[in-house]
Amino acid sequence: MSEDQEEKDYLSKSRLKTWVSCPRKYYYKYVEEKEVEETESMVKGTKIHELIEGFYENAIQYAEDNDEPPTTMFSLIDDSIHEDWRDYLDPYLAHFLGFERRRWQNVDDMEDWIPVAVEEGMWSEVLEDTPPFTGYADVMLPAASFDDDDVEDNEGCVLIDFKTGEPKSEKYRGHENGGVFLDLAYYKLLFESDFDIRSVGGYYPKTDTLVVSDVNEERRRFIKEVSRRISNADPEEIEDFPLKMGPLCAWGEGEDERCEFYDDCPSTWAVPIDNRDKTVELIQQGMSNEEIAEEMETTEDAVSYWIHKKRWHRYR
Repeated sequence: MSEDQEEKDYLSKSRLKTWVSCPRKYYYKYVEEKEVEETESMVKGTKIHELIEGFYENAIQYAEDNDEPPTTMFSLIDDSIHEDWRDYLDPYLAHFLGFERRRWQNVDDMEDWIPVAVEEGMWSEVLEDTPPFTGYADVMLPAASFDDDDVEDNEGCVLIDFKTGEPKSEKYRGHENGGVFLDLAYYKLLFESDFDIRSVGGYYPKTDTLVVSDVNEERRRFIKEVSRRISNADPEEIEDFPLKMGPLCAWGEGEDERCEFYDDCPSTWAVPIDNRDKTVELIQQGMSNEEIAEEMETTEDAVSYWIHKKRWHRYR
């Protein structure tokens, strides 16, 4: 095995989430390594994470010389990290600073407020029969600094993963959908051997939402199962990376509203919206969703999705 192959022989949270969303997408992204253009959302997410990381690093340094919190949490923001940091003040940083003020109100001294670790990296042989797991934890915070309603245990730490998007409904948070609970379970597995992690959470500064989760055995088994599927897939056999067609293929009409690999993929999910006039014409003719799908060489699920999304049922 070459040195390059050895470097690629690992699993990450992103790899697991990509496989769960669609194994064929995993193939394009990690086997063929097709380039993906950096989006505005990706740039924004990176900058917000770096500003938050800078806050925690400043908090640790501040705590070395002080026993009380600063007059304002805002003073710990490092505005030299990005010139356009003000663009993220409302709502992201404003909500985040409120999150930190609430944590401080739950403790009696600085030790129970400052981070246990910031941007902690890990490379670990989590499972015997799969490649190593790797990843970075945004921050680990003392459990004592959280409300009892969120974290019951006052010992150990809470691993927090910052999310710059909006929280999905509970229906889509599950590990089986590649939601936030998959992220949290992965991090728990990766870091639990080195840190006393009592709980894991995802914090969404855009909406000031904290989603906290325990990691049950079902989620652990799911991650192990997906890890083994990835490990057993033959990179030379594209059939080992089946297409999982659904709304993640395309959820709108614009290029930025579909999978970045849609044009490389045999998915037909966008056929009904890409051929709007024909779809409406077939609906008006009284054809069923199944008949429309057969006529347009796509799936009944795709037809049903777009009819519902665009309210084309009014043409029936």
